[in-house]
Amino acid sequence: MHPQLPGQGTVESFISEEEEASILEYLDGDEGHSYSWRHGFFNGPAYRKTWGVTTDLKTRKCGEPQRSMPEVLFPIIRRMRRIRNIPCMKTFRPNEANAIDYRRSQGHYLGNHCDDRQLSGPILCNLCLGGSAVMIYTKDVAGNKRAGGLQKQYEVPLPRRALQIQSGTVRYDYQHGIPNRCLLDDRRVSITFRQNIYPGHNC
Repeated sequence: MHPQLPGQGTVESFISEEEEASILEYLDGDEGHSYSWRHGFFNGPAYRKTWGVTTDLKTRKCGEPQRSMPEVLFPIIRRMRRIRNIPCMKTFRPNEANAIDYRRSQGHYLGNHCDDRQLSGPILCNLCLGGSAVMIYTKDVAGNKRAGGLQKQYEVPLPRRALQIQSGTVRYDYQHGIPNRCLLDDRRVSITFRQNIYPGHNC
């Protein structure tokens, strides 16, 4: 776990080179039903794919999946729950995943943000594929404007084939982002896993 960011953990070499190649091959295909990468601008420009429950940030609700979680990810999810030194992972049951394909030469980046503090659940997991990056964490006190807004920043390396975990303090009290300059290879693909919930209902 990170010594200055409670709840941030990085598990290096979480997947093998063979697993990485298999997942990337799946993502770069059409998944059997013409589902290709789509360019979008949510939290920054990049190519995207999503699976599992759908979330509507305006109505604060989760909807039925339009595309089921792909089987190629099931072994990775099961392995997440066996991480010994992070006890909260034992109960992690993600029901949504989204992949983001960043291209440094195209100016892609991840803008500073905090994933929805209610819908996205208490644990976020991010799998790093194809390239490495540095994520910037910034203390978020935006809710108290008199405190001066955003404060001290921390740089966290995200090596290729690593799994990043956000929980607790870093999950709720910090924004995170990846500027274009912090994409260390021309292509980096990330898959973020969430267990989406909302008040009064468990998706």
